[in-house]
Amino acid sequence: LDLRHGVRAGDDREEANAVNTDPSYQEWDPRQRRVLVFAPDGSLGAEIASMFRGSNLAHEVVVEFETLRAELRAGAGVLLLSPGAHTPRLEDLIADFRRSEPDWSDLTIVWIAGEERARDTAWRSTDDPRASLVLLETPLQPSVVRSVIRSALRSRRKQLMLRLRLESGDANTGHLEQLVGDRTDALRRVNEELQQEVDLRRKAQDD
Repeated sequence: LDLRHGVRAGDDREEANAVNTDPSYQEWDPRQRRVLVFAPDGSLGAEIASMFRGSNLAHEVVVEFETLRAELRAGAGVLLLSPGAHTPRLEDLIADFRRSEPDWSDLTIVWIAGEERARDTAWRSTDDPRASLVLLETPLQPSVVRSVIRSALRSRRKQLMLRLRLESGDANTGHLEQLVGDRTDALRRVNEELQQEVDLRRKAQDD
């Protein structure tokens, strides 16, 4: 895994505070704010986790498929996949998870992939507009990964706020369909912005 260093720590802390200091967000189960890292390829888990060193991004590394299944059920803010994690077995696991997601939820999946794998977007769901997937090509800087992760966590926070409205009865049944539709449109825009941010940062990195 080719990670390029040279991060401005001050900017990193400022971005982190923008995500995690919202009082309403802090009330949720901490598992809903964590980065769940799936790295079945062993040592890459520790290398990916090193990208979060010095930040306030809570993260947990998982190496077994069944553990991943259980942890997704328990809750996560974003799922980060290591290179080599994408297999037919993982596709089936993610498909099962997507089918079980409530209407308010659309967990973003960030996949660190090699250049050839990243160009293959066939994994993007064609029948579920909620299936947010962001592809990151290597080599890349850890700051790029952290920025994308924080954008995904901001998206998750909006989903959790929608959940709060639904559970509090603030949204009646007639209003639910509109809320979910608005949420789906907003998440699609967020996903597009995430990928645009990745492309812009990679261009700046290459220049």
